Amino acid sequence: MTTASAGTGTAVRRPARKLLGDLTDLVVAELGSGAGHRAAHLARTGQPARIVAVDHDVHRTADARAHYGHLPLLRLVQADAAVHMSGHPRGFDVVYSVFGALDFAEPHLLLPAVARGLRPGGLLAFSTLAPDLGHPPWPAARRRPPQDTAAWHQLLDRHGFDVMATDTPLQGPDDHTRPRITDVYRAVRR
Repeated sequence: MTTASAGTGTAVRRPARKLLGDLTDLVVAELGSGAGHRAAHLARTGQPARIVAVDHDVHRTADARAHYGHLPLLRLVQADAAVHMSGHPRGFDVVYSVFGALDFAEPHLLLPAVARGLRPGGLLAFSTLAPDLGHPPWPAARRRPPQDTAAWHQLLDRHGFDVMATDTPLQGPDDHTRPRITDVYRAVRR
């Protein structure tokens, strides 16, 4: 993941090309897209054939549509990520989530849905809070404790994915008092 400045001057996390690979003519989904900044960035590059940004929150999706609804390659969807992925079998080449749905949803429900939505050989890339943080940085993270790396590897394998890489980069402080430690996973659907 890289950090870059948006037009408003705020830092926005954007998926790095080295994480997602060449997206030329691929159909891409972002799960837990929030305000849509990352998906809009990809849509502006003109690289993917289409990007679908999925978020369960009505208000965030409405805000994303207000800011980015004009981008022809971007489709902003208000839906549960598991329901959306299950409803589009083999519809995506790449699925990614940056502290999104895979960090907050029940992985036993979401991972099988992502596997159904990805074409065989498709890439799943996501970041999640590393389990060694002293306390989660936002209340929603308390609903499901972060999984350790071995547990994520087992979950991914059980649900039809081969892990390609796991990295644990140290991100800059998220609240100006402590660094945020993340795990970044790349897996391929069998």
